[in-house]
Amino acid sequence: MTADAVRPYSVDAYRELLGRLVKDGWSFASFLDDPTADARAIYLRHDVDYSLELAVELAELNHELGVGGTFFIQVRAQLYNVFAQHETARIRRLRSLGQRIALHYVGGGKSDVGVAGVLADFELLKRVEPELDPVFSWHNPTQAFFEDPELQVPGLVNVYGERFFQDMPYFSDSVHRVSVDELVSAVVNEKSSEFQLLLHPVNWIAGGASGIEILIRGWSRVLRDHERTLRTNRSYNPRFPAGMPPHVIAELERELLAAAAAG
Repeated sequence: MTADAVRPYSVDAYRELLGRLVKDGWSFASFLDDPTADARAIYLRHDVDYSLELAVELAELNHELGVGGTFFIQVRAQLYNVFAQHETARIRRLRSLGQRIALHYVGGGKSDVGVAGVLADFELLKRVEPELDPVFSWHNPTQAFFEDPELQVPGLVNVYGERFFQDMPYFSDSVHRVSVDELVSAVVNEKSSEFQLLLHPVNWIAGGASGIEILIRGWSRVLRDHERTLRTNRSYNPRFPAGMPPHVIAELERELLAAAAAG
């Protein structure tokens, strides 16, 4: 398949994939559930790396499809602040859509932070969402981490632990290492009775046929979202009462894509 023929990540592709899994009889389980011998269970995970706005849009798709996933949220994110009022409202919106919330821990590795760091961030996020699931995932783990991913944190489930990362299949759209069609084929043809599936909101909501296209489109969404601060400014708002003109965002995306292709 040529690059031009690659099916892009998109809302429609997401709806098709999850709809197929529902039709095929898969259930969507919590990472707190015990294994069941008589059911086919998917542990659906969504790591929120860039935007809670995009996370809410993905949660709305899950709700539409009757699917429950676990959204892993960072306390130390560079691009969103869980303690800001509008972001706290988004986290509550995730819950209202029948989704679960857990910690997406930002740290170098086990030797750098250990148990105390995970527990400290868990308690911070719990201040925002008291019904936080006692579950965590790592953000950008190193290769050394994957050689020995188990970290026992008292009272918390590690989704990179033995049960969820070694004893069952694990599928992911991380860093866009697989195409939509490759991911769909692997997942719908899986013969195991349970597996973990990681799908990032930015990939499917921002969308795109390549990693760089997804990130550029995601970046423009983040910029638009963060413009809310400028729109309260007395110098900015009178000139852009409706925010940045759409053609400016579109041109930014085109210029960035062109620069990426040239570089």
